[in-house]
Amino acid sequence: MDATSELVGDRGIVITRIVHAPRARVWEVCTTPEHIDRWWGPDGFTNRTLHMEVRVGGQWKYTMTAADGTVFPSLITYTEVSPIDRLAYDHGDWDDPKHFEASLTFTDVPEGTLVTLRTVFPSKEARDLVVERYGAIEGGKQTLAHLDRYASELHQASTMSHPIIFNFLTRADDRTITVERSFNASLDAVWSAWTEAKVLCKWWAPKPYACVIRSLDFREGGRWVYCMEGPQGDRHWCLFDYETIRPKTYFAGSDAFCDEHGVANAIKPRVRWEAHFQPEEGRTVVRVILHFATPEDLEQLVQMGFKEGFTMGLDQLDELLSA
Repeated sequence: MDATSELVGDRGIVITRIVHAPRARVWEVCTTPEHIDRWWGPDGFTNRTLHMEVRVGGQWKYTMTAADGTVFPSLITYTEVSPIDRLAYDHGDWDDPKHFEASLTFTDVPEGTLVTLRTVFPSKEARDLVVERYGAIEGGKQTLAHLDRYASELHQASTMSHPIIFNFLTRADDRTITVERSFNASLDAVWSAWTEAKVLCKWWAPKPYACVIRSLDFREGGRWVYCMEGPQGDRHWCLFDYETIRPKTYFAGSDAFCDEHGVANAIKPRVRWEAHFQPEEGRTVVRVILHFATPEDLEQLVQMGFKEGFTMGLDQLDELLSA
């Protein structure tokens, strides 16, 4: 189905299109730089992401380059982030961060995902200008067509075979680490392994350490307190404060080193985590994004062996789920 469009009221434009991929996959390619740079924008444009932080108040700073080489510095500021359901944002440029308001909504349909792009301009004159002079409706249709082509090809490739996915991406400029790992297990089993103490303790600590859980209150506002216990009995206490939970889809929170009573300390920088869970044709893909306050905090965690330790833990989870 081709895109449809309509003018809404005096200031709005609505464009819809069916994207032939699951909603979680479509959300992913709309919210990660490595994907969105490959499809965003009308025909003839290319993108380069400079910074992307998909959270309320976060921004996507990027450039769009036209076929004639003209560069358009662009800026999106997120005003609503409801994972796999809705993104709302202000759209502008580096000098003026709000030219208009926009949103993307994602709805399950038998063919895949119905994507609806809504834009609202400050006046009727502003809307009519971008429609008549800049071809905003046709440009929006082309953008959603690119999304459909990219997301559907990505989904088709993932369904042809199921080798293990493992990606570890460090972005010092964005102050993030992104880890993506697939497991040949159901969403229910993988979600339980991340959220239930009786399973989580079996894989979280890299060997030869063991994860000893003192308490786990998995709810928004709850806390997980545990320690990594070494073979000589040494203990390293940690905590995780849960902020947002969307069952079997997403959770977010922040971690820290602490004492045995759960009092945080500054041995390790506090890090905000986002964990996304996506079922894919009999397997589950987990994508974890760590957000750091400074590039130095990120480098400190890397130097502490985070990649090696977390990779070992994920391998242990894979073994546990495969048993």
